[in-house]
Amino acid sequence: MKIEPRPPILFAAFRQDPAEYAAAQSLWQSLFDGIAARRASQLWTDWLNDPLRDGNPIFSRRNSARRSAVVINQWLPDDDALMFQAWMKKGGDAGSGVTAMLVVSCHLTPGSIIAAQRLIEAYVGDGRSFAAMVDLCTKAVRDAPKIRK
Repeated sequence: MKIEPRPPILFAAFRQDPAEYAAAQSLWQSLFDGIAARRASQLWTDWLNDPLRDGNPIFSRRNSARRSAVVINQWLPDDDALMFQAWMKKGGDAGSGVTAMLVVSCHLTPGSIIAAQRLIEAYVGDGRSFAAMVDLCTKAVRDAPKIRK
């Protein structure tokens, strides 16, 4: 495992500053919308809320026709020594109709944006299968930098 210095964390005060929270949320929305626009026949709608505005989740969308969702959780700089985690999860909240979701939990860094974008592109843009996404998530986590606290 390669230990690297901490990369710059974007909008690091998002839990204390509503403007930073909105900017971080907007970044995720823009990234997702740019990918989803290529699949205009698929309707992705807002899904989970973040009533505590703690970044869990900072962004989520679901597609009722595909019965799938994408959830992004954003960590504070001191929340975890891992910069990036991603996994596929079977099932959703009761009554949501979601049977599979891509979950990304990360510090908001330039590298995590790129890694999340690749996963969202594969899942939303390319329509990769659950099994293929499990493999891609495993690789993305393995390749993500680990940092010193």
